[in-house]
Amino acid sequence: MEGDVPEETVTLRSDLSIVLASLPLFTGLQPDLLIAIAREVEWLSLPGGSPLFEAGDTPDAMYVVLSGCLGVYASPQTNDPRRFMGRIVAGDTAGEMGLISGRPRTGTVIALRDSELARLSREAFDRVFLRHPEAMLRI
Repeated sequence: MEGDVPEETVTLRSDLSIVLASLPLFTGLQPDLLIAIAREVEWLSLPGGSPLFEAGDTPDAMYVVLSGCLGVYASPQTNDPRRFMGRIVAGDTAGEMGLISGRPRTGTVIALRDSELARLSREAFDRVFLRHPEAMLRI
């Protein structure tokens, strides 16, 4: 056991390629590609209420929600409050379009509750998807 980390989190971390294979984005990819992706990801725990990224930020990574829930908010217009646009739940991704387009983030993403994420940096994204372009078709 890793200190106070829940047992299911330890299991997820040790079998990340299996977890990725169960997600719609990665379903059907070859096991060697899933292992390559799993080797590249960083584990991220995001407490509820914490921002993952803000509108206007430079896209530096894509994220896979492994557990928890994130909220997407539109950029406020002048003095208007942020407008809730939707949820990103376990199995969904966030931030991939910024990596593909190279444009700044279009929305703000905040953890609605404690969440566990797999973070694939821009550099890792480029390495994996340049070597395996077929995986890009899923995005």
